[in-house]
Amino acid sequence: MTFETVLSSPSQIESDAHWPAKLHAAWRQISGGQVSAVELLPPANNANPAGKDGHRKVLLPGSFNPLHRGHVGMANWVARHLSLPVWFEFSFVNADKPEVDFIEIQRRLGTFSSGYAASDIEQPMLQTPPHGLLLTSYAKFACKARAFPGCCFAVGVDTLSRIAEPRFYENQTVGRDQAMEEIAGLGCRFLVFGRLSEGRFQTLPSMQLPESLARLCDPVQESTFRVDVSSTQIRKLG
Repeated sequence: MTFETVLSSPSQIESDAHWPAKLHAAWRQISGGQVSAVELLPPANNANPAGKDGHRKVLLPGSFNPLHRGHVGMANWVARHLSLPVWFEFSFVNADKPEVDFIEIQRRLGTFSSGYAASDIEQPMLQTPPHGLLLTSYAKFACKARAFPGCCFAVGVDTLSRIAEPRFYENQTVGRDQAMEEIAGLGCRFLVFGRLSEGRFQTLPSMQLPESLARLCDPVQESTFRVDVSSTQIRKLG
């Protein structure tokens, strides 16, 4: 994997007037095929960029449209309970959604420079440190696992259910199971957070998953984390 560090100091985010230009440079590098991932923001007090050493790290993939207190709460849970660095991973190439252009990338990732959960008005402003930020072109989790072997993916049950769908593997369960075997072989796992869906809070134990995926998953108990908010809900509220 070719990996670039564009922004090296969390304190630079709000004060750096060149943030849009640096973000654009990162996008051009990735979309042009020069690199596959750019670390825009490193976790505080962590000198090792993601993917450059053998230590376990946590990636929190998402479209962040918008970033909200549920995303940040998941990252905070990991930092507090597991004492591991967390990177928000935004891939502008998504297996389930249209590719995102630069204007949209700038809009979504601008939230990181203006403070977390800016559109989530019932929650006090959340500070950017200690979590990191990655911009990537990894559409599928097998690609993410190859780039960051040994990492843990922090996901909600809604994301996990999509990972299990054969439609992402040429409609073949064999392809899905092979992808899960590859992810397992690379030492990666899924940390699964519950989510409110159709009036019911769904957690990992309530899901019916293929064995190839289920054995890679660890649940987060509802008693330790529950935030009933979603990007879709926020967008609907305008």
